[in-house]
Amino acid sequence: MLKGAVAKRYAQALFEVGKEKELLDQFQTDLDEVSKVLMHAALAKAMDNPKISFSTKRDLVRRFLGDRNPYFASFVDLLISKERAPFIEQIRDSYQRLLNAERGGEIAEVTTAVPLAENDQERMAQRLSEITGKRIILKMKVDPVILGGLVARIGDRVLDGSVISKLKALRAELSGAA
Repeated sequence: MLKGAVAKRYAQALFEVGKEKELLDQFQTDLDEVSKVLMHAALAKAMDNPKISFSTKRDLVRRFLGDRNPYFASFVDLLISKERAPFIEQIRDSYQRLLNAERGGEIAEVTTAVPLAENDQERMAQRLSEITGKRIILKMKVDPVILGGLVARIGDRVLDGSVISKLKALRAELSGAA
């Protein structure tokens, strides 16, 4: 099964419990924290070690996380027992998308060649909201490789207005014409 499909499945299950128990925001906070803990290099190495028992791994993670809601604690136990801890970041991101969709919003991962001023980010979020019909939450990245313009990923859609992609398209067009 693909990593993304696994993450979506686990995120959906946690989301449904969170919605039923009115713990959606708490679960998002908990996912953010458990993601940091499980992705710590030493702990990630322990999670990958088949010689370490499930109970030892569970106790180790619980020691780092402290007291949690019993539903969330059971969820983390399930991740550990099914060896899904390495998927925690994708699960967290999938959960965030579900939570945003529930509230009429969507995350747009926008990559630019240089950092954008805050007012430019606000205008971009407004424009992307007009395009999608949803409230947009920007997640900005800077990657000088794109040279200029921007690449916006909104769910499964990609809007690529980068200079590098335009140059590649031009190169392909010129190569075809020769």
